[in-house]
Amino acid sequence: MNHKKHITRLSRRANQPTKLKKAIKLKRAPKGPLIDITYRYAELNFPVSTQETNKAEMIISPPSGCSDVIVTLAGFDLKYQDDDHHIARIHVDTGVAELGGGQIKLTAWASFHDQNYDDPWLGSVDLMVQFLIR
Repeated sequence: MNHKKHITRLSRRANQPTKLKKAIKLKRAPKGPLIDITYRYAELNFPVSTQETNKAEMIISPPSGCSDVIVTLAGFDLKYQDDDHHIARIHVDTGVAELGGGQIKLTAWASFHDQNYDDPWLGSVDLMVQFLIR
C-alpha cells in the first residue's frame, strides 16, 4: 500500500452522533416544571504542545434560573504542525464543574500523538452547553 500523504488532521462535527456527555445539577436549582432549554456553543483551544495530553478551560455564566447544565462534545479538530505523521492515539474528553458565584468551568482534555510522542500539535474542541431553566 503506497500512501503519498498521511493523515495529519482529524475532525468530528456536530451532525455526527456522540455519547460523550457530562452534566451537573446546580445547587441553587429552583423546583417546578421545566420552562425552557437554552444552549450555546463553546470552543476551547489547545496551544501548540509536544505533551501527550493537553488541557483547555473556559469559565461561563449560566442564564438566570438555570437548574442543570449538560455539556456535549460537538466536534474536535486536532492537527500536527508539520507533515507526515502516523497517528498512534486520539482521545478527547470533557468536564463541567460549578464554581459558585454563578459561574461554571468547562474543561476539555485531548491526547494526540504519533509513535514517538515528540511532535508539536494543536487543536480545538467544540462543546454544546445546554442550560435547563425551571
